[in-house]
Amino acid sequence: MKRLLLTGAAGSIGSVLRKKLAPLAEILRVSDINDLGDAAPNEEIVYCDLSNEDDVYKLVEGCNGIVHFGGISIEKPWSSIRPANIEGVYNLYEAARKTGCTRILFASSINRQIILMIKSCRVQMVFMASRRFLVKLLPVFIMINLG
Repeated sequence: MKRLLLTGAAGSIGSVLRKKLAPLAEILRVSDINDLGDAAPNEEIVYCDLSNEDDVYKLVEGCNGIVHFGGISIEKPWSSIRPANIEGVYNLYEAARKTGCTRILFASSINRQIILMIKSCRVQMVFMASRRFLVKLLPVFIMINLG
């Protein structure tokens, strides 16, 4: 693959994947809103707020694939979740559609969260709602791409 995008590259999972994904592409474009440190030899660092539609389009442009781990993965207020998880992923999917990037790996911990909620009786409704929305949104973009 020529250029692979990894969002959320400064996060706990993203920082591990950053090293593991490097051999899979000529260029690994890593992105986050948090500090990413120095670029490795085959990396491009692009800081991007996924809620900014224009910036996300520029981020995705030229990429052949996307591994998406960006966003908020814990319970936070709706005012934080909405731009990061809802608007951000919508912008990412839309940019992928517009630029012809047909490979997106979207990972969600929603099933793990449901199991943890049942065990602990802890409710994380806002985070879970945002993840459910994103899982339901993906087929819409697949149908648009397939015509």
